[in-house]
Amino acid sequence: IINISETGMAFTVPFLDTPNVNEVIMVEFTPPNGTPVACYGKVLRVQNYTIIESDFFEKNCKLIGVKFIKLHDKQAE
Repeated sequence: IINISETGMAFTVPFLDTPNVNEVIMVEFTPPNGTPVACYGKVLRVQNYTIIESDFFEKNCKLIGVKFIKLHDKQAE
């Protein structure tokens, strides 16, 4: 997860697992409070992204931006 808010999130995936823009996908994650969340999100953005893990290693992947759909109040919290 790159960033997360009450309305959506951005995360990375390998090139082979890339969803399409406007596709609705299920996302599952555990936020810092430790309570797992599973919900649906509409893909708004897909772009190339490079994770720099050290001076000598980079990992190329896709950055996915989603807007949560019908997130329950408890999940948004």
